[in-house]
Amino acid sequence: MILIALCLAAVLVTPAPAAAASTNCWGVLSVTPWDQPPRPATLADTLADGLVVRAYWDSLETDQGAFRWSYLDQVFAAAGSKRIHLIVAPGFYSPPAVIAASHTASFLVPDGPLAGQLAPLPLPWDSTYLHHWFRFVDSLAVRYGHQPSLAYVSLAGPNAYNGEMALPTDSAGVTTWRAVAGSDTTLARLLEQAWRQTIDAYDAAFAGSGASFTIALVPNSLPLGDSTLQAHYEDDIIAYGLSHAPNRFGIQTNGLDGRPYCPEQPPKYHWPVIAQYSTVTLTGFQTMDPAELYACARRDSTLYQAVQNAIAYDAHFVEIYEQNVLDPSLAWVIAFAHQRLTNCGPAAVGEPPPGTLALRAAPNPSRAGTVIRYTLPSRANVDLGIYDLTGARVATLAQAQQSRGEHAIALQTRWPDGVYFCRLRVNGRVALQRLLIVH
Repeated sequence: MILIALCLAAVLVTPAPAAAASTNCWGVLSVTPWDQPPRPATLADTLADGLVVRAYWDSLETDQGAFRWSYLDQVFAAAGSKRIHLIVAPGFYSPPAVIAASHTASFLVPDGPLAGQLAPLPLPWDSTYLHHWFRFVDSLAVRYGHQPSLAYVSLAGPNAYNGEMALPTDSAGVTTWRAVAGSDTTLARLLEQAWRQTIDAYDAAFAGSGASFTIALVPNSLPLGDSTLQAHYEDDIIAYGLSHAPNRFGIQTNGLDGRPYCPEQPPKYHWPVIAQYSTVTLTGFQTMDPAELYACARRDSTLYQAVQNAIAYDAHFVEIYEQNVLDPSLAWVIAFAHQRLTNCGPAAVGEPPPGTLALRAAPNPSRAGTVIRYTLPSRANVDLGIYDLTGARVATLAQAQQSRGEHAIALQTRWPDGVYFCRLRVNGRVALQRLLIVH
């Protein structure tokens, strides 16, 4: 099984073909430290196409309505032609008055200045908390929404400590979530409703700007360890974002690494989601923290593989930590990423590039009767299979030479409920479709 998983991963990191490059046009963004401006060298670096600027809410609003914009003002004034991805982290890092006014529960803080401490977290669906957060988002949009350098903003609010869908997931935290929500399905429903309100609030706040907003998928975004319930939860939120904010809603996932080179593991759960939506909306990756990214191999080889992964999954951008962007030993990797992820034409997002593979599954989620459809741009050798989350192949649907055009195969779902991936390989190129099996 391990060998199969690694073989699958090795196939998936094949660089995207030249024909697909028209979707990859946002380039390399440099991730700056929290509450700190980019270094002058980053601002001068022509290979850094943009900046990921991060701040804690309580650093920007010390009390209700008392804003400190000087940090962000400085960044926008210095950015020049670089794109800016703006992240503001609420949750544990909400202003003290907001925490005091909201319904809270105590959790162990996973990250940030309070990491390792037990602290109050506003319940993500609490109406008072969301009211204050959306009011802040409105003020943020008024202040910076008109800035031409503002490219996208991280969706946040129903999260805990950063710009991702991240919540405390330690065993004590899971027990607390179940206690405050009453049941797993109730927790999923409350969180999904909060994210829907957040999408609507961001769409309204930034309606007069050219900025998009991205939701950052992470493992255990639903902090219960139930992969099937989480897949439903994330799919429903993505579907809502795409239907209610079709010109703004984007998807990214963080924790990009150099697998299968380092570590020797199959692709991460969310990577195929990026490929699945890359032709209809803005998608991208952020690398892991450098302290974890280079734990098992050479730095340049690992980062190069990570960039190749982003390209193979048709990302529009990759966010790399500033210390790596400025590291002379990694300059050739940054140059490669810049070249590959800015080589695009005018039709970037929304149109599948000509000659690319098209793979679809419907209905999905599947109980019965799912049909896999795919289109071949020319006659080719086809390998179509179903894989589980370990990378093990559970079914072979086609292994033969097939003619140009559309093909359809009825799927017999004989496997346990859960998340699977349908992988189409044609002449070394790969298309993926996530499948949710529910009997």
